[in-house]
Parts: sequence; C-alpha cells; structure tokens
Amino acid sequence: MRLTFPYIFKPNCIKKEIIEDIIWHCEKVYNTINYDIYQGKEKIY
Repeated sequence: MRLTFPYIFKPNCIKKEIIEDIIWHCEKVYNTINYDIYQGKEKIY
C-alpha cells in the first residue's frame, strides 16, 4: 500500500526563515542535552 499526501510544500522566504529558526533551536536543545548526558549531569531513564 502506498501512502500519498497531495500537498506539495513550497515555502516562501518568510516560512523558510521560520523553519530554519525552529531547526536551529531544536539542534541547540539536542546538543545541550546530549552534552549534559555525556558529562553525567543528566540520566536517561
């Protein structure tokens, strides 16, 4: 079975900047948590 989604995403300049900003913040949070786990400050349960 093939899944299809009829919407094709074509971001304009403003939408692209918003998406890039969200991605940057997600990377920052991921790297911070990953570093804290590496240093032993956070634990995964």
